[in-house]
Amino acid sequence: MECTVYVTENCLATLIASCLEIPHKETGGFLIGKEDKRFVSGERIDCLTLDAAYPIRTCKSGKGFWQPANTTAYKRIIGTIKAMGFSIVGEYHSHIANVAELSDEDKEFIEQEIKNLEREEGRITSWIEMVLNIEPKTYSRKIPRSCQCSYFSKKIRCTIKGIREPQKGYSITIGTYWFDPETVSYEEAVVHVP
Repeated sequence: MECTVYVTENCLATLIASCLEIPHKETGGFLIGKEDKRFVSGERIDCLTLDAAYPIRTCKSGKGFWQPANTTAYKRIIGTIKAMGFSIVGEYHSHIANVAELSDEDKEFIEQEIKNLEREEGRITSWIEMVLNIEPKTYSRKIPRSCQCSYFSKKIRCTIKGIREPQKGYSITIGTYWFDPETVSYEEAVVHVP
């Protein structure tokens, strides 16, 4: 069965804004969602719906890394989200001019993160990790401000134009991966947006 992740408009806006706040450094945070049914390509399907993204501000980051820095704040965020009745279904992080795929370092981080979370929160049966690759773009002429998303393979590419200067923009490719902690395996999911 193909795994499908549906990213709501509000979640997509937060993910993109989080990545472009400081586009030369990696960023990351929690994904909040639930199992749901959505209309995708004219068909009602089972999927994981991502309703919100919560950027983690107390982090260490640079061009090739991102990780939470303040464990007390990190645990407080988890407790707050759960106290409000929401489910953390995974995390997201960005890559800078690389690929929207998990690196070996990403996988090591995820596996350790799950072990740490399970010590605090109990057994985790599945986890989603979203990778957003950011690439700056320069256009030869003035471009109106816009955001367009297109599908390719299992990923989505969002092109954001004219946000800093009329000839500047960004291409953000989004890849999403299911992690099964029991078998320590990863599977790329199909990403959909409204």
